[in-house]
Amino acid sequence: MIKPEKRDEIIRAAMELVAEHGIIEYFIAMPMEFRFMEQFFNSPFGVAHRREKLFGNPEKSLIFKLFEEALAQRIVKDLPPPVLCALAFGLLVDVCRDHLLEFIVLDDTLIEQIATACRDGLKR
Repeated sequence: MIKPEKRDEIIRAAMELVAEHGIIEYFIAMPMEFRFMEQFFNSPFGVAHRREKLFGNPEKSLIFKLFEEALAQRIVKDLPPPVLCALAFGLLVDVCRDHLLEFIVLDDTLIEQIATACRDGLKR
């Protein structure tokens, strides 16, 4: 059985790939790219791309590999990887959009709080 502190460390590492390594800051600084990515992933092309990454490609993305490993080790909730991805990153997309619409102001403190909330949502 993996110790709780090790579980937190693994989940934190997965979330740091996005929240603490500049993706949020990039999307905030580049609103046109953010909007393009949002439209792409909601388009038929983006859906096909995501479906291939999830189900057809043996070289899955690092994030999905991390989720599969975390599931195997019972670190995260027993949910399908697409649901884990939505829990982990769906909120980040929403808060980036809300920041660009000036509904909220994202600063370093709030970004860290959001990343923590996403991590907490994944924990078993």
